[in-house]
Amino acid sequence: MPFQHPEEIGYGHVIERYVTGKDSDHPRYLELNSARVLRPGWPHAERFARHLIEDAATITDAELEALLAHEWRSRLTAAWLIGVGRRASFRERVVDLLLLPVPRRTPPTRCRDLDPQPPTNVIRVQGYQARTCLLSLP
Repeated sequence: MPFQHPEEIGYGHVIERYVTGKDSDHPRYLELNSARVLRPGWPHAERFARHLIEDAATITDAELEALLAHEWRSRLTAAWLIGVGRRASFRERVVDLLLLPVPRRTPPTRCRDLDPQPPTNVIRVQGYQARTCLLSLP
């Protein structure tokens, strides 16, 4: 899948706005990738979640497409925004991205917040999880 920078299609603002913007001490993609947002007691949790929910509700489909066409940080952030916003129209696209080969330098965590309907998605996501776990073993 070829990469395309959002600036090339008129959406240069989406990287700063959704991917590298800071809701805490670090860019959003780092917080999402570390899964720190899911740990109890994280001091930025409420503000981070509020901003993520607001952005998931306001980001346009075209902006999501621009993020999905870029590199892993943008795709990770887009997947979370799609999951939080329950954008069913992107379900197949996210599942396809989950099934892409995992480069060795890519962090092993990915957003897996997919509604397991229809049943074919469950099988596809289980296949991804099994393959990822096998690739993550030492």
